[in-house]
Amino acid sequence: PHGYALTRAGALLAGPARELRRALQEFDARVLNFDQALAGAVRVTTSDGLATAFLAPHLQAFAAAYPQIVLELVVENRVSDLAEREIDVAIRPAQRLTGNMVGRKAATMGYSLYASRDYVQRCGALDPQRPDFSGHAVCHYHPAIEYFSTAKWLNRHARKARVAARCNHLGAMMALARAGIGIAAIPCVLGDAEPQLVRLLDPLPAMTTSLWLCTHPSIRKVARIRTLLDFLHDSIARDRA
Repeated sequence: PHGYALTRAGALLAGPARELRRALQEFDARVLNFDQALAGAVRVTTSDGLATAFLAPHLQAFAAAYPQIVLELVVENRVSDLAEREIDVAIRPAQRLTGNMVGRKAATMGYSLYASRDYVQRCGALDPQRPDFSGHAVCHYHPAIEYFSTAKWLNRHARKARVAARCNHLGAMMALARAGIGIAAIPCVLGDAEPQLVRLLDPLPAMTTSLWLCTHPSIRKVARIRTLLDFLHDSIARDRA
């Protein structure tokens, strides 16, 4: 019931095993850095919202410019482990970088509160100066991703609201908001593009995050990874608005 535990033999071997693993990862990274061909696979991870609403044209432009580089897109909201080489490049909305990674800020992302037109007709809008959530329902974030700035804002300011649902997927959260279940805190790049949703407030500074392009320090000079990072940085900068 409490998970696995090391045996005495396992405890004796765990330290050397960790050292071997680190050495193998370092060896693998150094070998990879010899590869200067603009070909092969690059494993990219990002959130579902960015993948569906914003990044596709930028990735398509990269694929057209570098047809020999294959993008393996892993869409998930958990933070993948760069050190374990689960992925090569992470495109992450975050206020700051954490962990053992290097990256560049590509843009600033605005967030706000959205609801369906039907919901606003039934329950009313929010006062932009003093939003009062009494009598309102919210579509909140799943506990697994409560570290999001949007989830933290809702926890602080929307305590009077009824939690109608919790979700770990922005696409599903938008679908619930469109159906009128309640108010959702989502990126403006998603909400503003959805004709069935109404933005209730101006973009909220406390929710604002940066969009980072990240990789592990040991592989940042690999040609296809460096090329992807530089291309996306310039492409997103042109689309910053």
